[in-house]
Amino acid sequence: MGSFSPYSRQCIDDDDISAVAQALRGDIITGGCLVSQFEADFAARIGAKYAVAVANGTAALHIAYMAAGLVKGDSIITTPLTFAATANAAIYCGAKPLFADINSTGNIEPSDICRVAKENSNNNIAIIAPVHFGGQPSDLERISEIASECKAMVIEDACHALGALYKGSLIGACKYSAMTVFSFHPVKHITTGEGGMVTTNDPHLYERLKLLRSHGIKAGESWQRDMVLLGYNYRLPDINCALGISQLKKLDWFLERRRHIAALYDELLKGNECLQPLVVSSDVFHSYHLYPVLLRAGTDRDNVLKTAFRAGIGLQVHYSLVYNHSYYRENYPQNPLPIAEDYAERIVSLPIYPQLTDEGVKGIVSTLSA
Repeated sequence: MGSFSPYSRQCIDDDDISAVAQALRGDIITGGCLVSQFEADFAARIGAKYAVAVANGTAALHIAYMAAGLVKGDSIITTPLTFAATANAAIYCGAKPLFADINSTGNIEPSDICRVAKENSNNNIAIIAPVHFGGQPSDLERISEIASECKAMVIEDACHALGALYKGSLIGACKYSAMTVFSFHPVKHITTGEGGMVTTNDPHLYERLKLLRSHGIKAGESWQRDMVLLGYNYRLPDINCALGISQLKKLDWFLERRRHIAALYDELLKGNECLQPLVVSSDVFHSYHLYPVLLRAGTDRDNVLKTAFRAGIGLQVHYSLVYNHSYYRENYPQNPLPIAEDYAERIVSLPIYPQLTDEGVKGIVSTLSA
């Protein structure tokens, strides 16, 4: 196998380094014009009217939920097959997370959202938060219809899905949602080191998001400040935004390379009894932040992971179900969801990142299939 292949990693080149160095030489390295340039470039790239840059994806979720008016006594419905932040951000607002089961794509199952909403009809379901697992969009049209019936707001967790499309519409353009949240952690499609973004087409939400990311303070002249609501210091510095601007220019190539690697995995894994790729819907453009597969039932996953690491292959598990974390078991007990439970026991993510070579992909499949 040669060198170690992690499940993902950043792709930084000399242009990125030069962009950051230039930002460091500027007079303003936070709160400057590079922030607004990154926001404008990002909004234009995905077809949204507005974009608000923040410190990380979790901060993006938090202020999106707050901008939506999520408060104590409210509930959100989301998937358990996600990073804990999707649900944690609701708890930050005093709300209760509820979990619906998934389907064969790894995404939340709309019919189970209906079940959860019906069983919790005494709760105020304020938000439905689909996660586009691995980079594959959820069924947003049906989820939007359900949210309308529940009088809930749709907020997309698209931290995996930059560059993805649902029925021809770019994720982040908010055709089926009020807001969409992205992450720029180093393993994501583009990176700012740490960073996040919220997109929306609603001017009221846009103004609230900007206030919430910076202490709730409204600025007048340079010496005038008025705190009009309780916000946070979730700002993203110009240094990070310089990297984001440079990375965004390479997004098309990053997506092309990830999709090429995924297609190669698809071909090599045809008929494989040990590794089963997840189902991909016909009406989506998958952006492949992850390439998840299911191990054969009864496989000792820990042994597979350890063997892979010894061979230089950095498999990862995405994810332990949110409601199975100790904190959630103690504070938000949940009845097991059968499909999510099955996937959580068998799922592993194969390495996928732009620098991974075709030969590397072939070696990974060969080693794991032995």
